[in-house]
Amino acid sequence: MIEKEIIEGIKILSRYSFNCKTAQRLGISRTLFNYAQGKIKDVQMAEKIISLLNTDKYYKAIAAALHLDPRERFCRIIAEYYWKGKGIGIDIELWHNYTTLLPLLKVPESFYELREINKCFIHAARVVSATPQDHPRVEYQPVVLKREGLVLNSNLLVKTEVENPFEYELKTEDYVSLHFGDIIEKIKKEEYEGLKKISEKALQKFNQLKKEHL
Repeated sequence: MIEKEIIEGIKILSRYSFNCKTAQRLGISRTLFNYAQGKIKDVQMAEKIISLLNTDKYYKAIAAALHLDPRERFCRIIAEYYWKGKGIGIDIELWHNYTTLLPLLKVPESFYELREINKCFIHAARVVSATPQDHPRVEYQPVVLKREGLVLNSNLLVKTEVENPFEYELKTEDYVSLHFGDIIEKIKKEEYEGLKKISEKALQKFNQLKKEHL
């Protein structure tokens, strides 16, 4: 695995993780933000910091399934698979939008906090308005609770202003990924559609596992 792939992977892992609760609790949000922007070049230190996050166990599991060296869990293909569901040749069903729901397996549905679920979920969103002076306004399908379990609501889109911490140049009809109310990446339409599909698949898998735990 060439070093460039690991450096690019660290940028992606940092971008999607800088605003999570664990990073904030550990006081490493700003450091991860700087890694995501390429402002810090110390790769070994980045690896140590990312290994502190609770998502690291999933990076390790994906690397093991691909028969990669443990250090290669920081590479680009694993980062893109875990956070965006982009293909790696085998389907081991370890995506963020699935693993983030696992703590809910023992929680009664009546105690689900949908606001928190949607914050932590990686949403595929479409930009509906964007000017340099204002926060971008986007729309996306929120996670809601229905009879069959947690699903993406295709009948009522959320339209809201979001933060653009990485200062992407955006225009109406651009596509982005969201995490904790921040635009994480500007993505292509096919990535947008792929992220929605993998999110639906993740919810279906969780709902099935939930039924098995009842």
